[in-house]
Amino acid sequence: MVLFMSNGDPSNYNKFVNDEKWIEAMKLEINAIEKNKTWELVTLPTHAKKIEVKWICKTKFNEEGKVDKYKA
Repeated sequence: MVLFMSNGDPSNYNKFVNDEKWIEAMKLEINAIEKNKTWELVTLPTHAKKIEVKWICKTKFNEEGKVDKYKA
């Protein structure tokens, strides 16, 4: 049996854009992407199709059920 609980993670950008804990999580994620050279921003060629991306925010809990970190 699996129990699903809503922990209040924001479901869209407008719900977390002004929340300092989520802003910090986004900054950490961008820094990791840049450090690992996961992708780079380039000019899109005229024949290419762009891909859409979006932020997903999840609250991570430790084994005691307390907030461990906010992950974007």
